[in-house]
Amino acid sequence: MFPPIIHQFIHQLPDAAHPEVSALEPDCRCDPPQPMLRCASFNKEGRACWLLVNEGNTPIKTRLTLPVDAPLCRYELWSGQPCACPAERTAKGACLPLELPARGSLLLFTCTAQESEALPLPPTYLSLAAPDFALADEDAAHLTKTYRATLQITATELQTATPLLTLRGQEMAELTVNGQPAGVWRSDPPDLP
Repeated sequence: MFPPIIHQFIHQLPDAAHPEVSALEPDCRCDPPQPMLRCASFNKEGRACWLLVNEGNTPIKTRLTLPVDAPLCRYELWSGQPCACPAERTAKGACLPLELPARGSLLLFTCTAQESEALPLPPTYLSLAAPDFALADEDAAHLTKTYRATLQITATELQTATPLLTLRGQEMAELTVNGQPAGVWRSDPPDLP
């Protein structure tokens, strides 16, 4: 049994039986529902924002509805670039297709029509099969291993889509692509654009 003050506090918490709670609209709706999608909504500098995170180990493909009338933009967390986010206007808000890789994340935010028109559309991705990696160097003193692999991509493929490589890592891996740092990952399988 709880002490009287805790018991009183618990009974004052709102629950689904209270009209003020049951009348709340969710931050986002998915069709079909996505139990592994997490959505944190907040306001920043006068803009409504949604941070979407796929906490699952499988990709998400759904239609997302956000309770907003304004145009939407998206921020690509890997590239650090904003882009337009075309959405259909419905009675329930902005409706758009959502695809998130396993453990992927995306930031959506409201913008003006002028801002949305000035931004590029989101990239189209070309999923690549994971290549065979070969151990190239091992430094036991620094607990590091370097692996190398070769991918074949045609010029046409590069012009029409952004390559997307899904890698499985064990423990932790620091990746470098064409001499550029590409991030550090733990055992979660990342998508590397």
